[in-house]
Amino acid sequence: VLAISADMLRVERLPLKPVDFEELATVLSSCTSITSWVISGAIGDQFIVPLLAGLGGPAGGAVKRLEVTGSEEIGKSSMARLKQVAETNRRLEEAGASPMAMRELVVADCLLTSVGVKEVSLMLQSVHTGMTALELTHVMNSGAGGALKELGGVLRLPRYTQHLASLSLSSNELGAVGTKELGGWIRSASALRKLEAANNKLDCAVLLEAISVNDALVASLELLDISQNKLGTKGASTLGDVLK
Repeated sequence: VLAISADMLRVERLPLKPVDFEELATVLSSCTSITSWVISGAIGDQFIVPLLAGLGGPAGGAVKRLEVTGSEEIGKSSMARLKQVAETNRRLEEAGASPMAMRELVVADCLLTSVGVKEVSLMLQSVHTGMTALELTHVMNSGAGGALKELGGVLRLPRYTQHLASLSLSSNELGAVGTKELGGWIRSASALRKLEAANNKLDCAVLLEAISVNDALVASLELLDISQNKLGTKGASTLGDVLK
């Protein structure tokens, strides 16, 4: 499927050769009217890479939402391209040009290595306005612990503590490292309205304690999903305090 509307591009299991995707990317790189890119289906690195390259052109400044889902073959080449996009964005900003102003990023059902998580973190850091919505669902495994620290460091930047309203990190095996990083960010998050972190082997007591000491978050949080994690007696007690 290839669908292009006035403001959205959708690519899904498109039966094209890599060279065709490169030509498509060349066209898209100068198309500044499309604000939403959706790439889905297991189309693989050889196709995703040239499409992501388009974000490094004039179109990159127009894209507000990028969604990559179900591309199980996504790998190092695509992540390296994200890094190049981030570096291009940084150079544009230093030169006084209009850098990328992406507001929403969705990467789901695409297994990323720890290197991939680091490249995503670098891209997030390069978006000078921060984002309002970030979803990284079912993209990490237990070996991404070190990369989680880098992601946590980016999320603690003021542009994310003050503007990120929706964060989805479900099904990532975040574990103890993820509990610490997510809890540290929650304590300073002032714009968060939606938090999804189900099925992550998290210690809910730590997360709920972080929420409970953030008065602004307690008052504004509309959705909290921490199902399929360790709640325990302490977590249940803290949850009661948060819900009062």
